[in-house]
Amino acid sequence: MVCAFQLEPVEVLPDSFPEHAAHTGPLWLHLNLVDGRVRRWLADSDLPSPAKELLLEDDPQIRADDCEPGFGFVLGDLHHDFDDDPDGFGVLRVYVDQRRIITARLRPIKSVELLHRRLRMQPEPGTTLDLLHSLLQCYEEVVAEVISRFADAVDDAEDEILAGHLAGKGSSLGRRRRLLARLRRQVHANRAAVGQMLAARPDAWSSEDVEPSRACRERMQALAQDIELVSDRARLLQEEIAARQNEATNRNLYLLSTLTTALLPITLVTGIFGMNLTDLPFANSRHGFAIVVVLMSLG
Repeated sequence: MVCAFQLEPVEVLPDSFPEHAAHTGPLWLHLNLVDGRVRRWLADSDLPSPAKELLLEDDPQIRADDCEPGFGFVLGDLHHDFDDDPDGFGVLRVYVDQRRIITARLRPIKSVELLHRRLRMQPEPGTTLDLLHSLLQCYEEVVAEVISRFADAVDDAEDEILAGHLAGKGSSLGRRRRLLARLRRQVHANRAAVGQMLAARPDAWSSEDVEPSRACRERMQALAQDIELVSDRARLLQEEIAARQNEATNRNLYLLSTLTTALLPITLVTGIFGMNLTDLPFANSRHGFAIVVVLMSLG
């Protein structure tokens, strides 16, 4: 177990906390699925069978499942050491009902670390659904920070490109566009999962309880639009680089063609007089060399 909290009131529980039946308040348990003991504990727990399957399976597809009396999610997220790395995308498995919220992962996740830190620094009593909304908000802040960092990188690249420094900028922008495309797909999938929860919410949750989820869904849509804007700017800069490189190539080809045309007569004359044959013009003349040089100069 990575961490455990009682939510009403907020209280940090021991990391080795094995059971929660003695606690009457709602709980948050965050688990490390790499540990075989965690998997055995989940398999033997009183969770609904669909929840056990969702938490223990290896399928990384982002989705939401009805796990009566609660709800389960597989949410996309970023690894805690994400540094513009295609391998830095991960998933977080979540089960939530009125008594507990259980999160599980294989590698440390950014949004959970942020939520963990906030809960320790500013404990606010709440329900499991409140904690779920806080988790979604932390994910949105993590994604917003990545978008902001990528936007700054695109700004710097634009300044360099407009200054004529094109070396390496195209490949860097291409790599960021690929990461942004993958991040956009993840945000859209998470938004769809939240929408599935809103469409099939458990009977125990009222419409007012899940109202913050709608706000989270709208914020994710705004994040996806921000990602598209940054990606479009990167694409336009790549097109600018290609246009400038084509212009430089055309200019070089024009200069090369002009130089080749200018040297063609000289090349012709030297080719003719360079043949090792008898009866060449001016071969026996005292001034033959001077005459040929004059002809080459005139050409």
